[in-house]
Amino acid sequence: EGYYVIKVPLPGFTKEDVQVSLINGNINITASKLPKNGGEEQKNREQGKIPCSFRGFMDFWERPINVDIPLPADANPESIKSVLKNGLLKIKIDKKPPKKIDVTSDES
Repeated sequence: EGYYVIKVPLPGFTKEDVQVSLINGNINITASKLPKNGGEEQKNREQGKIPCSFRGFMDFWERPINVDIPLPADANPESIKSVLKNGLLKIKIDKKPPKKIDVTSDES
């Protein structure tokens, strides 16, 4: 195909929670949820006031996410588009067409 697609599952996140940036040839994805109840729930959990006997999948995503993905050499950084839908972040990056170099028979 003429493009790359990066898919990142982010269940429970909204577009306001997610930021996609291009930094030094890397796609940087950061995501963090604002604490519920003004942070009171997290504070209570840290103080042991809320029993937590089960660590499920969503507990992992409650932590801030910061991921760098290097762009391939033929990726066009000007074409990057991202969409978050139904908990799945899709990033589409077009490929640059190869640059054709003429071959001559003379060294000059």
